[in-house]
Amino acid sequence: MGKSEVITYSLRVNHSNSGNYHRDVGEFTRQVIEAAANPLSSVIYDYLDYIREYNQEVPCDTEEYLPGLLSFGILWRIYSEKAIAVQRASFRTMARMAEWRKKQQRIKPLIDFFRGILLTFFISEKSLD
Repeated sequence: MGKSEVITYSLRVNHSNSGNYHRDVGEFTRQVIEAAANPLSSVIYDYLDYIREYNQEVPCDTEEYLPGLLSFGILWRIYSEKAIAVQRASFRTMARMAEWRKKQQRIKPLIDFFRGILLTFFISEKSLD
C-alpha cells in the first residue's frame, strides 16, 4: 500500500485556487437572497414590529434576518414532523431545562450541553419508532 495524500475536501475544484468557488458561492448567495427577499419581507417586518413592541433586542437591518429565516425554514422542513411527534414528557423536560437555563446563568453551558444530547435523542429516528 503506497503512501497517499489525504484531502478531505478542496474548494479549488480542478482550478489552481479557490477563487472560482468563492465567486460561485457569492453569486448563488446573491440569487437566493434576491429570490427570497420579496416573499419573506412581510414576515421579517412583522418580526421587527414584534421586537420593537416587546423591546426584545436592538433590531438589525432587515437583510440580517433573512439568512436566519431561510435556515429556520429549512430546519422546519427537515425536523418539524419529528419535533411534533416528541412525547409530552420529553417536551416538558425540554421546557423545564429552558427555564433552568434562564434562572441559572452560571451553569447555562452545562444545561445547553445536556439539552443538546436530550434533543438529539428525542428527535432521532429510533425514538419515533
